[in-house]
Amino acid sequence: MEYIVSYYFRLARPLHIAIDLIVAIVATYFIVDYSYIVNNNKAVQNLLDWAKILIPALTFQAGLHTTSLSFFANSNSPLLTRLREEFIGAKQGKPLKYAKIHQIYAYFSWAIIVQLTVLLANVAGTFYLTSNDTNLMSLVYIMNFYYFLVFGSLYAVILSLRNVGILFMTLTANSKVQNPKI
Repeated sequence: MEYIVSYYFRLARPLHIAIDLIVAIVATYFIVDYSYIVNNNKAVQNLLDWAKILIPALTFQAGLHTTSLSFFANSNSPLLTRLREEFIGAKQGKPLKYAKIHQIYAYFSWAIIVQLTVLLANVAGTFYLTSNDTNLMSLVYIMNFYYFLVFGSLYAVILSLRNVGILFMTLTANSKVQNPKI
């Protein structure tokens, strides 16, 4: 896993990383704070409701990314062949040794790691919340866990949207259709 993480941060564009994180952080702040203001006495129930929604959504996203990685690895399209043969441009005068397809692999693998990490934290946190007396738990712990789940799920959605765009562009890059009838 550490190999994928280092690969992602080496090959991903810094602008993509920054935009993904900033949008997820800002959206998390507004969602959690609004939720807290509206229902400050129902923090545990809000967290458990959010957690129930996440399990199928994150599982679907991780499956989509896994299938997409299989497509990229096994496709013989001219575009993917070219991406396997071209290398990422020079960085500070030294050419990188990574094929352009590796950047796509890094994006999709990172998304799978984020989704499965949030899913695992969701299951563990939900189990902990439902098996312990929530009246004795610190509201700070509950809110921090709530922030983490909302941030993780929003970050996973943002990664999925970007990766679906990459998949779409890859699938349609060789299309010869000039005037599709929709």
